[in-house]
Amino acid sequence: MTKDQFVRSFAEENGVSIKAAREQVNAVLDHILVVVPTLADGEKLDFTGIVSFKVKDVAARTVRNPKTGDEVQKEATRKVNASVKATLKNAVKA
Repeated sequence: MTKDQFVRSFAEENGVSIKAAREQVNAVLDHILVVVPTLADGEKLDFTGIVSFKVKDVAARTVRNPKTGDEVQKEATRKVNASVKATLKNAVKA
């Protein structure tokens, strides 16, 4: 399902126009993009039963270039982990 299909489905389900549905969906997605990078270490953004987002620090490390075999130092960074919840997993299995 694409974002456009999701918006149309959301509009139908909630009895709103496609334009209004698109604005609402975009507002939620934009806010997620604002909130997730600002989460403190270990803090989560949890959509109960669907997905949870957590920001983790990744330490600097030495990696190997698979093409040349050279070792390269990779900088420390932060990454976002998304964890799908059991309710969503079970809905897919059903």
